Amino acid sequence: MELCSAAFNYNFVTQFDFANPHDIAAFEAKFVEVYPAARANPADLRNFKKAGDKILFWQGASDNPISINDTIRFYAQLADLEGGFRKTQTFARFFVAPGVLHCGGGPGPQDVPVQALDALTK
Repeated sequence: MELCSAAFNYNFVTQFDFANPHDIAAFEAKFVEVYPAARANPADLRNFKKAGDKILFWQGASDNPISINDTIRFYAQLADLEGGFRKTQTFARFFVAPGVLHCGGGPGPQDVPVQALDALTK
């Protein structure tokens, strides 16, 4: 059976085999299909920066569908391309919201999408 197929009887917890390269490849392919930002390239922001635009990244540290490690990796790669974090911070900043799940919920602060992000942009 294809991983994540239309059949609803697949149980990831009991059927996914971390030692099976087919299961791993199928999971990764489905993840990239559903979440294309998983393959985001920091170099794609070069034209954005040249245009004088600025961006704030934020992520809940307890985000369950998107690993904070991927966002940290992306921001670190961006900093490498830009010549360090200080140069990167002239147009791109990254903030972590402790305890926040995916855009809200969790044991952390619940004002991030509205109040905290608004305060950061100001």
